[in-house]
Amino acid sequence: MSPPAPPNAATRARIAETQKRIGDVGVQLEVLRNKAGAYATSSRDFGAHRGIEALYVALVTADRGDGLDVGDADGDGRLELLDAWGRPLVYFSNDDYGTEQAWSSGAARSASLTSARSRTRGVYHARGRFQLWSAGPNGRNEGGSGDDITSWILRD
Repeated sequence: MSPPAPPNAATRARIAETQKRIGDVGVQLEVLRNKAGAYATSSRDFGAHRGIEALYVALVTADRGDGLDVGDADGDGRLELLDAWGRPLVYFSNDDYGTEQAWSSGAARSASLTSARSRTRGVYHARGRFQLWSAGPNGRNEGGSGDDITSWILRD
């Protein structure tokens, strides 16, 4: 099997935009943590996309939700933060590591996700912080690996 072709200019632009969105949300998460002493929880009982829906509610409640790209990706009436492909981001707060969330981007791309761990060391990425990621260009949510775009730097 040959390696995937390098992304074209349009894909590179979407990757950069998604990285910017993740970075911008990360800044807002740090502001919330500084005010409240903890990151916004992802453990609210919202069903599918519960983490990112809970994060959006926390941001809006704290008047930090202006200018974010949102949509109701799962049709449940609650908004999610979206990547540059219009797919919902995934969010796990550190108080919710080890739990499971449902994620989907259309019927063919459903996944059950847990917070991401290092493949070599087995520890959670961004321990003590949060995990925020996009399914990336291929649209398959690979749990923060593969071509997923993450809020942490992969070191394994």
